[in-house]
This record gives sequence, C-alpha cells and structure tokens, in this order.
Amino acid sequence: MPWAEALAQAIDRAREDMRGDPRGVLDRVHRHLIWAALGVRDAQGRRRRARLAIISARRVLSIWERHWPKNREPFWEWWVREAVPEAGEQG
Repeated sequence: MPWAEALAQAIDRAREDMRGDPRGVLDRVHRHLIWAALGVRDAQGRRRRARLAIISARRVLSIWERHWPKNREPFWEWWVREAVPEAGEQG
C-alpha cells in the first residue's frame, strides 16, 4: 500500500477514536500508527515526520498564544525548520 494511502487510513482511524474520547485525546497507539504510515526511518521518512511536526505546530500556535501569550516555548517549530530545511520539501 502506498504511504499516502496508509497515512490517510491511519488518520481516519485516529479521528474516529478521538471522537469517542470525551477529551478528544489522540492516544499513543494511533500516534504510532500515523508515524509508521510515514514510511521507514530513512531520509525521506524523516522529512515526512519533520513536515508533520511543523504542520502540527502551525495548527496549534495561535491557540497556544491566546491561552499563554507570554510563553514562547512552542516556537521551537522555527528552530526545527532551520535545523531540518528539507522538511519543507515534498516527500
């Protein structure tokens, strides 16, 4: 199965599970299934994981800033982008 299809299936299963959780928590099992669907841990797989981290951080930064405006800790995303420049590449 191509990695994109495996990823879509893992995300769909995770969403279903989160809907059933009263707090909307993504459990460890589903996180691992998503990470596994990104492929082996070669350079391309690491780029995919880095892109996932960046996309995830972007989605929650505005929420974080509203709740904790003085805490700049989550802005590590910019460091990740600088440290792993190929994370922005398609893969």
